[in-house]
Amino acid sequence: ELGPSSMLGGRGPTLSAADLEIFTACAAQIAEYLGQRRLSQRAAGAEQQAESERTRTALAAAAGRALSEGFDSAKRAVAALRAIPAVAREGEPIDTLERAVDRIGVLANQLEDVAKARAGALDVRIRQVDVAEVVAAALGELGPGNHAVNVVLPDDMPNVVSDAAVLTRVVTALAANAIRLSSPGGTPTIAATLCGDRVEIRFQAAEVEVHRLRGAD
Repeated sequence: ELGPSSMLGGRGPTLSAADLEIFTACAAQIAEYLGQRRLSQRAAGAEQQAESERTRTALAAAAGRALSEGFDSAKRAVAALRAIPAVAREGEPIDTLERAVDRIGVLANQLEDVAKARAGALDVRIRQVDVAEVVAAALGELGPGNHAVNVVLPDDMPNVVSDAAVLTRVVTALAANAIRLSSPGGTPTIAATLCGDRVEIRFQAAEVEVHRLRGAD
């Protein structure tokens, strides 16, 4: 098997100038052939790797969609259960069920984000972002159900430098986590404050701080 370090050798009488020219031309042709073959092998390997990546992306997207559909159905089922007086009076079991369903929703969103990132659909676009708009969009992404959240934002809150879509997804995930950790009947809080040249967003559930998110203004 010829490789990059292979050498072409000849044996016999001393070559004339014309024969040496032919021999050198043959060596050049063989070297060019080997170079082209190595390039083809690399291209085939890259295509195989790309195909594997496309397969993983498709699987992540399919899993995310399946979980999202299951999450929506489960949320509707929980809402229907809450509408039954006998079930609603039990309180804690249905709250536990809803928190479990919310965790499935967070996982579905994360899987979809992974699929988008692998597909190159999450290109970061850094710009000035309104924190209030991000929080409002994030709460809207929590889906149906009882998602009471206390939001504390000062009127003079400056914009932050970030990618709005990515920041919204992060706030959505942390808000869902704060809701999940809240005690039954408790209301989690999202509070943003200006700390020097940075904006700090805190997520607090049942009077226990669970996450802190910082960003430059």
